[in-house]
Amino acid sequence: MEGAMTRASVAALAAAAAFGFAASAQATPVLSFSTGTGTVLSSQQDFSVGWSFTTTQASTVVALDAYDPGRSGTEVRLYDGLGTLVASAMVSTSDPTEGSPLFYSATLTTPVTLDANATYYVVQDLPAGLGAWFTVDTPVTESAITYGAPVSAIGLGMNPTTDLALGTLAPAYFGPNFDITAIPEPVSLLAFGSGIAGLAAIRRRKRVDAGSAA
Repeated sequence: MEGAMTRASVAALAAAAAFGFAASAQATPVLSFSTGTGTVLSSQQDFSVGWSFTTTQASTVVALDAYDPGRSGTEVRLYDGLGTLVASAMVSTSDPTEGSPLFYSATLTTPVTLDANATYYVVQDLPAGLGAWFTVDTPVTESAITYGAPVSAIGLGMNPTTDLALGTLAPAYFGPNFDITAIPEPVSLLAFGSGIAGLAAIRRRKRVDAGSAA
């Protein structure tokens, strides 16, 4: 009977841990806001616009998003502090929408991992006539990242690290967004493992005590 109870306890602990890890792994848009100015940045000029951010923990990017991809779609790029491309996707109005305000979201075929405590940039090609949000209220981000500053450059396919407007339209440009799943921290895995080991040790002691009594 006691052995059955111990096995049930181990199973319950494992299920609880699995549920917790699964909950933390649900993808969600990493940034949101409630008010701001959404407009056409230029009717005659192509831009690459977006924003920088710093990671507070390792996480996995599973989708890239765009506020206004246009009818023919637009490319969203994610690159690191050295300008090295990490991921890209074509986002279109046929993709599902999510977040606040609504962003079109394109799932990555191969998710990519972002290192902790590193700077990255997410940028969207903004052909003439497409719009992006700027001068928004304070963006709300997932705890895995911290919003940095707007970045922009003239032309498509650019990977800017500075802003043509010198930050006068900040917070901006949204523009692009992305979805992440947080990677469980080692301490969580350690706590789970310790719990299982503790229950196993209790079970072994009971077996030894039962053998001695016999």
